[in-house]
Parts: sequence; structure tokens; C-alpha cells
Amino acid sequence: MSDSTTFRDRRRTGPGAALAGLLLAAAVLALAACTGSPTRGSAEQDPQAALQQRVEAYWQHLIAREYDQAYTYLTPGYRSTYSEQDFIRRARRNPVSWKGMAWQDVDCATQDSCLVNMLVTYTVRAPGAGSIDTMGPIDERWMRIDRQWYMLPGQD
Repeated sequence: MSDSTTFRDRRRTGPGAALAGLLLAAAVLALAACTGSPTRGSAEQDPQAALQQRVEAYWQHLIAREYDQAYTYLTPGYRSTYSEQDFIRRARRNPVSWKGMAWQDVDCATQDSCLVNMLVTYTVRAPGAGSIDTMGPIDERWMRIDRQWYMLPGQD
């Protein structure tokens, strides 16, 4: 080939070229499938990222006193046993006002059951002592059911 030969002139032709084109198309499609759709976040691909997002969202609702929203993060079994009104009534009677939470650690016994460790800040209303601001660790059991994380409340 001369130096003046263009790229187009160097292309392969014949049955081998068709096979190469099919392989290239298959590789492009496979790569596109690996990247996922724009509606899927990293949380869907990484269960622990999804867990952390759910835990933080649940706590933001508790801190904002949006108990009806926090209720939706509880396991379906808990919600079938305790009504939303019972949960809200109990949350409002709690002498603790949640102020903040910080993710500390997670220990997963299985891929669908994790113990989440957090450091929470809160105010306790104490009779005769007023309000006391404090912080402390909290552990919560979170269960993945049908690819969604839910908090399993302890039995008080």
C-alpha cells in the first residue's frame, strides 16, 4: 500500500470482516449492559451502599419527627403487627428527641441481615431535671427483604 492509501482503503472485506463487525457490536452491547441504566444507582449494585442510604433516610425522618415516613422503613412483619398510628403514638410519647446520627460500622451476618452501629445525639426530657443533651451508640438490625432494606425494631 502506498502512503496515500486512506483508512477506508485498509478495511477488511469478506466473511472475516462481517464476523469482526458482529464481535465488535457484541462487545459494545456487553459494555453498555455493564454500565447499567441511568435510573439505577450504585446503591442497587452495592447492597451496603443501599443499606447506608436507607439507614440515613430513616434517621432523617426520625430527626424531623416525620414518623409516618419513618414507619415505612420498618420491616413488613413489624408493620403487619403494629399500625402506623401505634408507631406514631409511641414515638411521640418517647422522652427522647433525636438530633443527629453518624454512621459508625456495619456487621453483616448474612447478605440480608446486618447490625448497623451508629452514634446518635439526642435530648432526653427528664422529670425534675429538664432537658439533657447527650450522645451514645445505637445498634439496629436491618433486614433485606425483596431487595429492599428494612429496620427490625427491638421489642421494648
